[in-house]
Amino acid sequence: MENGLSKMLASAVKISTRSFLAFMLAAVLTVAGFAGSFSGMAKAQPAEALDASPGEALDARSGETLDARHGEALEVRPGDVVFQELRTPQSLALMKATRSDWTHCGIVAERDGKLVVQEALMRMVETPLSVWISRGGGKIVVMRLQGADEVLTPEALAALDEEFQKLRDKRYDFWFQWSDDKIYCSELVHKMYDRALGIELAPLKKLGDYDFSDPAVQKLAKKRFPQGLDLEEPVVAPVDLLESPIFVRVN
Repeated sequence: MENGLSKMLASAVKISTRSFLAFMLAAVLTVAGFAGSFSGMAKAQPAEALDASPGEALDARSGETLDARHGEALEVRPGDVVFQELRTPQSLALMKATRSDWTHCGIVAERDGKLVVQEALMRMVETPLSVWISRGGGKIVVMRLQGADEVLTPEALAALDEEFQKLRDKRYDFWFQWSDDKIYCSELVHKMYDRALGIELAPLKKLGDYDFSDPAVQKLAKKRFPQGLDLEEPVVAPVDLLESPIFVRVN
């Protein structure tokens, strides 16, 4: 009987050992899986949370980078206004309403010797220019103020940055209202130039000036404005800035 009991105990120990090893292996694989997921999440962080790698970082003194899509030299300077095409539901609706692919914009600035884009995302943020270009798939339009060499002095650029810092804690305005409670991308650019330098990049339009006939636009409008649109609301779209006669296209 003792022999039988000993065999049963030995068998139980073997089973327990195998179960423990299987448990440990599963735990290791689970941790590895979480690590891989975390790594993927880190790569997918918003652009404002990323830093340009040394190979991508831009030297503000040279003002040059590579167009990510074409590999061509692209001249960019502080004070330039840059435009890109995004593919969010809002951006797709804006494409229809404004009849333009260019649905997002920001102002180039220099920070610690590198070029960044001051822009309105969920908050007002500074995104490394190389990261900003990559986020738009390499497609970028660079617009520069006419007479920029004379107008955009170091003092003028400092004034632009000062206006950005005043709005730095604001959140994104999903309702496109012309107030400082919240700010959307082209509103930020327009107000920075207007308040810092007294330059109106483009005349303000009314919300009703845009095309709301497309179903995608109507769907977004109903979601954002359940009480109805205020078609008299002053507004400026990225394309309005892009088509401004006081800009010259760099690229």
